[in-house]
Amino acid sequence: MLNKRMGKLLVVMFVVLLAACTNENADPVYPAQPQSSDTQEVSANVVEEEIPSSLRLVEILPPTYGEIEPFYYSRAIVWLEHDFLAGFIDTEGNEVVPPSYYIARPFSEGLAVVAVYEQEYILWGFIDIYGNEIVPPMYTSMDSFAYGRARVSVGEWSVRQFGFLDTEGNEIIPPIYRSVGNFFESLAVANGVWGIASRGVIDIYGNEVLTLAPGEWTNIEPLSEGLFAVQANAMWGVIDMDANVIVSPRYSSIQPFSDGLARVENPDWSTSFIDTEGNEVIQLSKASYWAMPFSEGFARSGEGRPPEPILWGFIDTEGNEIVPPIYRAIRNFSEGFAAVAANRYGWGFIDTAGKEVVLPRYGRVMDFSEGLAAVSLTDGWPYYLWGFVDTEGNEVIPPTYDWVWPFSGGLAIVAREGLWGAIDAAGDVVIPLEFPASDLEYIGEGLFAFERGNLWGIAAVAQR
Repeated sequence: MLNKRMGKLLVVMFVVLLAACTNENADPVYPAQPQSSDTQEVSANVVEEEIPSSLRLVEILPPTYGEIEPFYYSRAIVWLEHDFLAGFIDTEGNEVVPPSYYIARPFSEGLAVVAVYEQEYILWGFIDIYGNEIVPPMYTSMDSFAYGRARVSVGEWSVRQFGFLDTEGNEIIPPIYRSVGNFFESLAVANGVWGIASRGVIDIYGNEVLTLAPGEWTNIEPLSEGLFAVQANAMWGVIDMDANVIVSPRYSSIQPFSDGLARVENPDWSTSFIDTEGNEVIQLSKASYWAMPFSEGFARSGEGRPPEPILWGFIDTEGNEIVPPIYRAIRNFSEGFAAVAANRYGWGFIDTAGKEVVLPRYGRVMDFSEGLAAVSLTDGWPYYLWGFVDTEGNEVIPPTYDWVWPFSGGLAIVAREGLWGAIDAAGDVVIPLEFPASDLEYIGEGLFAFERGNLWGIAAVAQR
């Protein structure tokens, strides 16, 4: 279903757990709604609190739906198993919007995009968190809200015209454009109205803040920081908000800026990085043309050309080779450590200096979270057993679980023989492994979706 997309696991959950201990009659206790299910913060003293031991996972919604998606704005999309129609439930499992929509998307800015299928057409509109149709399904396409605007289109597919709605359903920017991108940093690239071959950039009110002369560029894409990638004769360059050329068109591709640098590909397939002034601050060799955008000050860099294997390492923002290209696979850094694979069944971790702090000997690994990383031995493949290692490579929790989720808020959800519970960082069982489910996944708001008999329900943590 969600395919192991845990994200930040029990961040809100400890507030629930501690509160549950103060009420002897507490059944399931639900936390206050966070601003976002994946942007909650853990206070520094959460893990230091005494963790209650009389807790359990309880079923608050029996297995009912073919799929349950994560919560946004205290609403989760649910899908019927056979009809596969979408609706929404609240955090108590009540159907706020009965499953009746052909397509539904998560709430964004308090509104959700929905669609119906009528007479061979998919028509789009949007609803509020109570299920009220703010805009009935009437548009031929619609995107989720960003910057208070949702891109919509009208007309037949081949001659669609694009514009934007505001959160009250008003056509704040009429659908007159042949094509228009979604807003990025409050700006969107628009290709002129039908019959006018102009390109430019508009703001969230529809004002043209940059207009390109007809035929000047064949394409334009936002890069961030007030810069745009432009294309001419199949080559890409960079211009600013005043249409000044920062980089003449000479690259095969340009990616958005990350950590102040943009990855560019040269015609010979080699990779370079430019800064916001257009300077080539990093020039990699032709052998190192496999380079990824920067993240946390490091970029993955690979050598080799198919069918030969590609080996990976890391460079820093000055182009220094921090880790030589010696690994079969490599991930971005998380908490100062990056997962690396030396061979098919050999995952481990390196630090930012390139030192192997966890030797590559595990079949699978998850990124570090709260100083611990989930690891699985290769013994018994394809049946994996999971445990945890610390940042020094010590196997602090031996691999004895059928599945684990990363630590968050001092707890990790674990499973053994189809029964789910939770452990703390010392490996002690905090929530007994007694909740039956074939799968269990955190979906925000202190709640878990669980699968039983090919149907999904919802569980919560409560005092025993």
